[in-house]
Amino acid sequence: MARSSPLNAVLRSSAFWRYSATASLMRAPVLMAAVALTTTSILMTGSLATGAVLAAWYVGGTVVATPVMAHVVGILPLQRLLQWQMLAHAVLWIGITACWVAGSTSWIAAMLAAAAGASIAGNGGAVRALMSQTVPADAARSASTVDVIFLDILIFLAPLVAALASLIHPVAPIATVALVGFAAAAAVSLTSRGTPAPDAAGRERPHPRGGRLRWDARGVAWILFSATIGLYFGAMEVGASGLVVTYGFEVSLAWVVFLALSVTSVLGGWVDASRPAGASEDGWALVGAVSLGVGCLLLAFTPPLPWAVTGLLLSGLPVATLLGLRSHRIDVYLPPRQRAGYLSWAFAAQNAGFACASILLAHVPQPTMFACAGILIPLALLLALRTRRRKAPVQLSAQ
Repeated sequence: MARSSPLNAVLRSSAFWRYSATASLMRAPVLMAAVALTTTSILMTGSLATGAVLAAWYVGGTVVATPVMAHVVGILPLQRLLQWQMLAHAVLWIGITACWVAGSTSWIAAMLAAAAGASIAGNGGAVRALMSQTVPADAARSASTVDVIFLDILIFLAPLVAALASLIHPVAPIATVALVGFAAAAAVSLTSRGTPAPDAAGRERPHPRGGRLRWDARGVAWILFSATIGLYFGAMEVGASGLVVTYGFEVSLAWVVFLALSVTSVLGGWVDASRPAGASEDGWALVGAVSLGVGCLLLAFTPPLPWAVTGLLLSGLPVATLLGLRSHRIDVYLPPRQRAGYLSWAFAAQNAGFACASILLAHVPQPTMFACAGILIPLALLLALRTRRRKAPVQLSAQ
């Protein structure tokens, strides 16, 4: 591969690797939380019920605090905010660990879980906003996709670490979440030691700093797109067990669906990140959205198994590409002081779409959910690509 390729520039950037290591540590506790709670619950009580309730409180705290934190991440220096977030999150998880050790998982543990979720709200957008400092501007699109690829891998590894910790002690998975949080808080300083990478003209790109969040039509369009991607994730991941049962397999084989989606997303993302600088982004993204849509529509018709596998692979192939483009466009379109807030809203919208699909699956046939995702994602992407900035963005109240 030529040394001038954007992907080479990303992989040679020590600042990007420092960011990736630190970002993984900051993302891991959130990804480990549900598995840690339910694993400990099963080992300590024989049922996942208590862990599931605490996980619901954790997610609830995150949802409630997100609108406020989306504004806060645009006001405070990001490194300082992230350091305090990870410290608060880790301390609260120490409290949850103490509740399990003491055998008291009553309302105190629930309040601690809700507070921990609230403390980490907006974290995803704030973490991602740090990446714009690490690579030249002409490699930013590739870096955004590589970041999603690493997140895809982490989504599988982080819960695995939590599960393996249970071999040490029944409460070890929860304690591990706290320990990783402390490590992340210590590692945040690694992202602030270097200077921002220069852009194509050789000028330094500014660090993201404070600024009150203002709505911009382009940013809003990408938030809506994020919600449709969340709808796809919910239909596919929550419905994975139902999908394998439909084709006569044991429910325990649902992990094959996750593996297939992850592998195809990583492969598709790597191809996207390897594309030369200046290559058409809009057309490439639309091809990816059509691939995802066709894959979902194939699954919606419950075709014979070979066609269902084809649909699964077609739908998973462009996921990293589309999510990478989403974050990259928010980076490009919005002022530095607005990016962290908009990225936080984008991640929140994706989670909301996931939750919506989860609820709907209890009342709507899974093929209908596949069809909705397959139609809405290309339409939302087309809207996001065509939306232009409003001349006078309106300031959004935090109320």
